[in-house]
Amino acid sequence: MTARLANVFVHLVYPLIGVCLLTAGLWGVLSFGILPAVTMVRSLGWQPQPAQLESATLRHPSSLLQPPLDTLEVRYRYMHGGVEYSEMCLDAQFGLYLPTAGEGVLAQLLASPELTIWVNPDAPAEALARRDFRWSVFLFVIPALAMGIIGGRMLYIAMLAWNHMSASGAERPATGDDGAPRRE
Repeated sequence: MTARLANVFVHLVYPLIGVCLLTAGLWGVLSFGILPAVTMVRSLGWQPQPAQLESATLRHPSSLLQPPLDTLEVRYRYMHGGVEYSEMCLDAQFGLYLPTAGEGVLAQLLASPELTIWVNPDAPAEALARRDFRWSVFLFVIPALAMGIIGGRMLYIAMLAWNHMSASGAERPATGDDGAPRRE
């Protein structure tokens, strides 16, 4: 019974946990590292534009499954080429701030209804209110990367176990290139 339980664990549970960890890790690296960095590089050529702040609120994480970061939600209105736009994008890092930093930025935004935003000249509906890059948020890539590596390693170990065990749990005999059992 113990061998069968170990077989089920190696063939089913271990890979499922590995897939979950790998997926969560890749999602974290993508959302905390790659997408903000690409957006920051893209926004370097954007043009400054005056805008009117409509609203700004700071939301705390609603569950323990979310990162311990506050989300600053901002809505502003601006004119570009005679057309009025309304945007909610604060920055490349989705408005995520450490709790103390988020309160300071909210106070700065609420102090003046006028703000300078950066508008994409090729797509004026795309704008950022802040172009700063917060390393404290970017560092969340490290645990995400660790989860991805652990998940990938678990899948690799499960794959090795699948290749060396038959369905009954007994180790498979070594085979040659033609698939026939090897004789030594």
